[in-house]
Amino acid sequence: MAIELANVRVHNLSKNRFYQNCFVIQSRETQTAVVIDPGYGYEAVKALINEYDLEPKIILATHAHFDHIASVAQLQDDFSNPDFFFHPADAKIFNGANTHTLFLKADKIRLPSSWQYLSDGDRFSLNSETINVHHTPGHTPGGCVFQLNDVIFTGDLLLNTPEKQHRLPGFDLENLKSSRAKIFSQFPLETVVFPGHGKITTLFDLNQRVLS
Repeated sequence: MAIELANVRVHNLSKNRFYQNCFVIQSRETQTAVVIDPGYGYEAVKALINEYDLEPKIILATHAHFDHIASVAQLQDDFSNPDFFFHPADAKIFNGANTHTLFLKADKIRLPSSWQYLSDGDRFSLNSETINVHHTPGHTPGGCVFQLNDVIFTGDLLLNTPEKQHRLPGFDLENLKSSRAKIFSQFPLETVVFPGHGKITTLFDLNQRVLS
């Protein structure tokens, strides 16, 4: 599935055990790309990149839960080691990723050997477009939302069952409520949302179903 925006095409891949969304943002000016949350299902991600002859330059993680970073190392191996970024508040979760795969009886992942930290307010360029970073702790301490023009990539911040997330590593309900309120106040309700799981939607549609 691909969605056309102004100067980019956003591909969505989610055929994996956890139905976790990986987004490949393809510049329409060059073949460069940004990959957000490459989890399980790496072969599909690799096939899409090869099909469109893309050059992934940056990998961004909305948070460091294992199902959102499972394919980072393979991407780096196969595509000239693109820089991988996540928030430092998720370092403990990142380092303990395979403890959580064991707990959930998921396939063990290989952690990348190189990464960099991002911060609130950071900006990443994709040719003429800019991806802005908004730190939104709650689902994890280092959770982030990535803004590209009028759309946002929200990871698991807006999952509609927060009461079921209390056993997840790093979860904090009060921070989650605060971060959600921040997003709903900062962006108009017609903002398109690319979530970590589930269908692409809008803040308007989500407003009736999540804590804000």
